[in-house]
Amino acid sequence: MSTLRRFGFGSCALLLILSLVSEASAARRLHFLIELDGKVILDAGATSGDRTPTDEVWGKLEHRRHETLKGRDGYVLKADADDPLVATLRGEIRLRVMHTDRILAEAATSTLRLTRDGPGATEWFLAPGEAARTAGLAGLPPPPATPPPTPQQFARSVGKVLALILLVGLAVVVVLLVVVLRSGRGDAAPEET
Repeated sequence: MSTLRRFGFGSCALLLILSLVSEASAARRLHFLIELDGKVILDAGATSGDRTPTDEVWGKLEHRRHETLKGRDGYVLKADADDPLVATLRGEIRLRVMHTDRILAEAATSTLRLTRDGPGATEWFLAPGEAARTAGLAGLPPPPATPPPTPQQFARSVGKVLALILLVGLAVVVVLLVVVLRSGRGDAAPEET
């Protein structure tokens, strides 16, 4: 392969990688807050694409793939007596999704059900159906059943594909070098002495 072709191929590959990395890093940092009787008791942080609709962001509260709600300032959420995996909040409850100091969506309710993975887990999620119910209270359409991957998950997937392409490319180069070197030895004219 000529030097010019190698340079062109390398430049295209570099541009592709840079465009994918810049697209994956175009994310905003969000905060989910749950307030009970005027005090923030649970919060979570998450990242979302710049153009991600707010209903998709809201749906992340119900999915374990994304950031989880944790007690704030030492708050420990107590599970219901009849089910150690569920906690029901009662009172003046507000859920907020914020980007920096700007509220993207807010819902008010008097009850909220949360769930966790195990009796000792300290990370909570909205119970099934609660994201859709509270999204309606916030004036949002119901969130999609399965939210799209987070920017980090997308970047990891792209990174794996690029690593695989790079490995295959290196293997092809090694095979070609071996073939060229072997064929070069057999074609050489014997030296005269």
